[in-house]
Amino acid sequence: KQKTAYEIVDCDWSSDVCSSDLGHFQEFDDTPGAERIRTQHRAGTFTEWQPDGTEVHRIVGKGYRIVAQDDNVIIKGTCYISIEGNAEVTIKGDAKTNIQGNKLEVIEGSYGLVVKGDYTFSSTGNMTMNAYGASSRIYAQSTTGMSLNTDLQVDGQVLAASITSKNEVTAGTGMHARSEEHT
Repeated sequence: KQKTAYEIVDCDWSSDVCSSDLGHFQEFDDTPGAERIRTQHRAGTFTEWQPDGTEVHRIVGKGYRIVAQDDNVIIKGTCYISIEGNAEVTIKGDAKTNIQGNKLEVIEGSYGLVVKGDYTFSSTGNMTMNAYGASSRIYAQSTTGMSLNTDLQVDGQVLAASITSKNEVTAGTGMHARSEEHT
């Protein structure tokens, strides 16, 4: 049964389709086991509610969502987000992510991080930094120096124009060291 919006009267929605002259429609399907509600624009954009409570949105043009006040999202299950293009997130305030399990990021290109203030990272366990590859290196650069407030163990060569220690430098054969306080 298909009716135009002008033919629909109150409470006349059992298994009916209401369509406009331009091709927009609403469908209310009460078929047992296949119940659904669908609202569709003539361009193909639609929202559909399926028999198990699943909600489907399909937008054939651009999509916008504007929330004038607070918004909360609770997903009791797995969430997958797939973006087949570029993505950018702008947060005009503070941000916090609380992960109550493990986190793994796989970046199949280069990774850059720019912090315009102080940057702190800490761990209550071990921290490992690896650079794998035939000619991989780890670079650290600072305009005023680097401070280590712990012992430094190097399994390999130390190449430096200058090494300064407030206490002592212990080295194997062939290394000569002088500290500010010790000769």
